[in-house]
Amino acid sequence: MNFRRHAARALTWSWTQAAIGAVFQLVTTTVMARLLDASDFGLVALATVVVRFLAYFSQMGFGVAIVQREHVTTAELGGLATLSVAFGAAFTTLALALAWFLRPEVAAIMRALSLSFLITGFTAVPYGWLRRELHNRELAVFEVIAQLVGNGAVAITLAYAGYGAWSLVIGTLVQLLITAAAAWLAANLRGARLAFARPTPACRGYLGFGIRHSWNTFFEFLYYNADVLVMRTDATHVRNITRSLLYDSLPDWGPRA
Repeated sequence: MNFRRHAARALTWSWTQAAIGAVFQLVTTTVMARLLDASDFGLVALATVVVRFLAYFSQMGFGVAIVQREHVTTAELGGLATLSVAFGAAFTTLALALAWFLRPEVAAIMRALSLSFLITGFTAVPYGWLRRELHNRELAVFEVIAQLVGNGAVAITLAYAGYGAWSLVIGTLVQLLITAAAAWLAANLRGARLAFARPTPACRGYLGFGIRHSWNTFFEFLYYNADVLVMRTDATHVRNITRSLLYDSLPDWGPRA
């Protein structure tokens, strides 16, 4: 199969996954809105702002650096995997420390969500390699499955059982765990031969590119989240803003004039 056809198929899988994800997100948001109180969404939104702030640096852009690299060796992948998990563990520790400065109800959620840095540390390298090799079918399949199980079945079941804001937290962590495990499995099945190894000198180039990319995405984060960062820290108010932005971000496939 030539590159153009392979790329076209990869884009088709990406668009399909995005469409399914958008529809499913709308459905789950509607269901969760009926099962949870306004304050539940607000508490998670407040903790998520801090998590997203740190997330732009926790992965150091390794995934994007792998995609843009002309040649990637197995030794480099192993070294990057080690660095990625190490950075993830470091940012988990940092998030746990920052939780002490938050309100108690937000701090508890923040401590749980801090595990997301460690989990995504395992995900970044195999996910970036799969993207680089245009294995978008595998990415689309396991992302949809992770979303259906994590933020779908698990979150809705826990919300119905009365777990409140924790249903959103646990659902998110389950989705991340499934994605991490599936990314490692898919990458190795496709020939990445991914394993932890000592970082090589070439990893410095990936790190330099990744840091620059992290700063770029961080400034985008500030632009799109300035309203949440400066608003009063009332959980109900944050929840209303967060939900309205969620609906507004869904794609519009309606007819154009």
